[in-house]
Amino acid sequence: MRGRSLVWLLALYLPTELLLAFLLHTQSPSYPFSYASVVLAALACLALYEPTPNWLLTATALLFTLGADLFLVVLDAHYTVAMLLFSVTQLAYAARLSLGEGKRLRRVQLSVRAAAVLAAVSATVAVLGKDTDALAVIALFYFANLLTNAAFAAAKWRRAPLFAIGLWLFVLCDIFVGFGMLGEYLPLGDGALLSFLADPPLNMAWVFYLPSQVLLSLSFLHRDRLRISKSTPLPFH
Repeated sequence: MRGRSLVWLLALYLPTELLLAFLLHTQSPSYPFSYASVVLAALACLALYEPTPNWLLTATALLFTLGADLFLVVLDAHYTVAMLLFSVTQLAYAARLSLGEGKRLRRVQLSVRAAAVLAAVSATVAVLGKDTDALAVIALFYFANLLTNAAFAAAKWRRAPLFAIGLWLFVLCDIFVGFGMLGEYLPLGDGALLSFLADPPLNMAWVFYLPSQVLLSLSFLHRDRLRISKSTPLPFH
């Protein structure tokens, strides 16, 4: 799909996601609109198929995201399974980041990733002690991989800007999710900032999460797929 067909798909996809973003912040319950936005992002990625490893790994990541959000958003249960699925999502993005890199840079990525995971898991065990559980460990494993992915994607900003922005929005989403969960493990006190992060007046996690998924679903596209001739009718003419 390229040219006119691609423009038509984007003209339908992006406004629909914008509508879902409005609905999930204004309607109750919000989860049908939240999950629909993730489903739509995965479907858009599949519809934009191209025979490249970037597309395959991105589609894989979005499908595992879809599975994770089924537990987190729709069922509101089995959080450990959800975090395992999200971990696979980040490993798929990690594999995408390693594409086209030489052995030396791949070793650097692997070493930094391993150090980040070890530090995150060790800190979790040190802070929580006997209260450490599988969910906390897996969640920190996942977040360490997400943060590492975002850092390496930022280093490749010019090569894939949508990918980098999408991952950093993912990080911002999980900061709010993490503070919301942190109260189950540690007392947060009465500080204004901590109270805002743990229980913001707006669903801040989805303020960042929905656009992150939209950008990631488009992040593998090459500029030449957007090229259209002057005679090509556009959907907004």
